[in-house]
Amino acid sequence: MREFVLKTVLFYEYMDGSEFKREINYEFTPFCFEDIVNGCKIEIHPNFSINIKGLVCETANEALLKSYDIIEFVCRAVTITLQMQNYDNREFQPNVSFKKSEVEIVSDRLLVMDNNKIIKNKIANHYNLLIKEQFSASDRIASMRISQGLNLSNIDLLYKSYTIGGITSIYIDTIFRALRSRDVESKYFTLFTIIERIETTFQKDENLAKSLFNCEQQNALLAKLKPQITDILGGDNEYCQRVYNRLSQIIKTSTIKTRYEKLCAILNDKFDICEISKGLMKFNVDNEKAKCFIDTRNGLFHGKNVDKDAHNKLVQLTNELLELCLKILELELKRV
Repeated sequence: MREFVLKTVLFYEYMDGSEFKREINYEFTPFCFEDIVNGCKIEIHPNFSINIKGLVCETANEALLKSYDIIEFVCRAVTITLQMQNYDNREFQPNVSFKKSEVEIVSDRLLVMDNNKIIKNKIANHYNLLIKEQFSASDRIASMRISQGLNLSNIDLLYKSYTIGGITSIYIDTIFRALRSRDVESKYFTLFTIIERIETTFQKDENLAKSLFNCEQQNALLAKLKPQITDILGGDNEYCQRVYNRLSQIIKTSTIKTRYEKLCAILNDKFDICEISKGLMKFNVDNEKAKCFIDTRNGLFHGKNVDKDAHNKLVQLTNELLELCLKILELELKRV
């Protein structure tokens, strides 16, 4: 077995949609945490340089393959951390990614084993590490460089939550895919799957799923419904049966609360989310907002045309949905 040290630099991207170019320089203290699953340490340095230390594998190729998964997990944790501390209300959000071709092995050690225990580390190889600098030219005159502090203390929890799986892993992956989406409609659909997930989780809650009719009322309605359908629609038994089945399903499954009322109750009562406030964004999580989220999703699903004015409103609503989903994730992380 061999113990490897690998290094790469994450690619930072932030298309803020502004003609006035901004370059953001994140300032943070180097952060180190352990990957318990892979038995290695991960270091994040300024400019998003990543070191993976102590990765034990049989071959260099295996080490590279494992490192790709590790770095992909780091990208998710860093991207979500960036957005949690991003107060811009723009169409696109900052994110990080990496290229497999730029992951390099710095060194490796041969591990001498005795009864499956390491008894000696022998230096086997050192690799020359080529540091590449990239410069880009722009014909834009107006530009601004911004220095922004970044707190990485949440990275460890995000990373561990993603690697162990479960509901937080699903939320992290969903939000990460949404943050990297270039299309606002796709971003909205992706984020709304988190809303659908929590709706499914609490769909049988007694306080939310109270039926519009009790069993006695349902039976009485259905008993009178069938002959009336036949009288109104005529003698086509197959057609009448289909109509009866459809209406009986509505009678049996209808609840007192509407979908948006149930969603609002879930967010208010189960997650204790009654308001979202971040920077210049502030809105109440009430029936009106829940209805707006649901109606927008349904309109997009059925191919509603989005003109320029509607596009700008959709960007704003998508950003509100994003912050709501981040709040849900934040609360789930506290339960891990």
